[in-house]
Amino acid sequence: MIRKIKIKKHLFFKNIYVITSSIACGKSTFLNIAKENEIFCISADEISSKVFCYKWKQIRKKLNISNSYFKFLKEKKQAVANVIFNDKTAKKKLEKIMHSKIKKEILKKIKQNKNKIIFVEIPLFFENNNYNFLLNKIVIYCPYELSLTRLMNRNNLTEFEAKLRLNSQLHIDKKIKFASYLIKNDGNLEDFKDNSLKLIQKLKEKHGIS
Repeated sequence: MIRKIKIKKHLFFKNIYVITSSIACGKSTFLNIAKENEIFCISADEISSKVFCYKWKQIRKKLNISNSYFKFLKEKKQAVANVIFNDKTAKKKLEKIMHSKIKKEILKKIKQNKNKIIFVEIPLFFENNNYNFLLNKIVIYCPYELSLTRLMNRNNLTEFEAKLRLNSQLHIDKKIKFASYLIKNDGNLEDFKDNSLKLIQKLKEKHGIS
């Protein structure tokens, strides 16, 4: 009960905007654009990587992964991905280790900053109930087939491997139904930048930022 009261007191702010979408839809690019335009951004992916490194021994043990062949973070993450996208039980074990720590760090960063606008990138916002107190949702839209192609090219995955990752999340067509704001990323990079800048400017005007 105490935790819920604290969340309502500190985080039920109109200036906090969740950035979410499906995999390979452009979240990182959007955050970079926002940072260039002086928006304070919090990345759950960046926090996740730090938590992952800190909890690596526990993750490896819970998922029965040998670390003798993995020297780099990317290799470790790929090893974990190979397990969890084929085993729902393993996925839940990983989430149990990671999610509470990630949420704690996000809340800490939000509480420490008094910016007029805060963007919080949370890839799995709709897939769990950890952040229901954040009401403003910016969804970046990219058609499923296009994000599939982008994911295959970006991560050097087979179509089967890429589909496993995409299908582990809520379909993008369902996510956009819950969007407070929608940004399309179904064309070229310049169009996406233009769409992003228009929304950022709109929010700046809303919050009185010149």
